[in-house]
Amino acid sequence: MAGFGAGVSGFAVGDRVGVAWLRRTDGTCAYCLRGAENLCPRYEYTGWDADYGYAEYTTVPAAFAHRLPAGLADVALAPLLCAGIIGYRALRRSSLPPDGRLGLYGFGGSAHLCAQAALAEGATVHVLTRGEAAWQLSRSRAST
Repeated sequence: MAGFGAGVSGFAVGDRVGVAWLRRTDGTCAYCLRGAENLCPRYEYTGWDADYGYAEYTTVPAAFAHRLPAGLADVALAPLLCAGIIGYRALRRSSLPPDGRLGLYGFGGSAHLCAQAALAEGATVHVLTRGEAAWQLSRSRAST
């Protein structure tokens, strides 16, 4: 049965939403209050503390439900709910100026998504990595 709990606003039955890796925090600790929810000692993670991250139906606090854009396949959106959120949050917290330069040390899942967002915003991205596979991935992303 689709629906939502009392006190939830901003969503309607049938909205397409995703649940990220970080699916719940206490919202009251020092970390949460300063915007560092990922450090909350009473966190809950999808796939670790709670099942159904890739389910058609699940439950999640409304603050951790992310509205998904129409027209994109689930398989294309899934990486954005884990590595994509990590990379996007890091990019926003970097305060990268318009047309700025961004240095990425290592080039895994979150870095390659962060690089794509930064490139789309006009940044120059510099990648420093030792692994051949990561280097190849960074080179392939530089032209997209």
